[in-house]
Amino acid sequence: MKSLAFGAMFLTLTVGAGGQSASRTANMLKGYIPASDSLLERYEGGREVLIKVAEAMPEANYGFQPTPEMESFGVRIAHVARMNFTLCSFLVGKPEPYRGVALGKTVTEKAALVALIKESFAFCDVYMSRLSPQVMAETIATPGPPGQPNLTVKVELGGPAIDVVAHNHEMYGYLAVYLRLKGITPPTSGKSGAPGP
Repeated sequence: MKSLAFGAMFLTLTVGAGGQSASRTANMLKGYIPASDSLLERYEGGREVLIKVAEAMPEANYGFQPTPEMESFGVRIAHVARMNFTLCSFLVGKPEPYRGVALGKTVTEKAALVALIKESFAFCDVYMSRLSPQVMAETIATPGPPGQPNLTVKVELGGPAIDVVAHNHEMYGYLAVYLRLKGITPPTSGKSGAPGP
């Protein structure tokens, strides 16, 4: 009975969301839903709502800080983009485009930050759009932990891919509070059956 209940819940989340890819539909019809399908759904949901969050906040509130100790909304959007570029550089096998650039200080206008977050997701899409069990198992070689200078470790790319999704969902929860404090309803509020954060 547990498996039947889970299957019904999963179908509600995926089919009810409407944004399902052909490969996910094909997998479901075969009776097999790999973890990569779930991860891709969560990535796509997080991408959609974070872009909507960036677009929803008025330009005048991009400097808003809920408390003096917290970073401004704009700096947080730059942080999302930075982490996407950093983590996805491993996934796509390319250098981080803005390495060494203090994005939160150099990119401050709303239009530029919305463009930046979209660019960061486009960078990640290169890997995420290929997600499958085989792609998640692809490896890269990376230096070992501190104190092990001659050790090289193979890392499955599924690990950093999970980190991208987890970080983006964490940031959505964080940024939704900024919107609420300015009287703006976050993108996922009031939705049902959607696979967002």
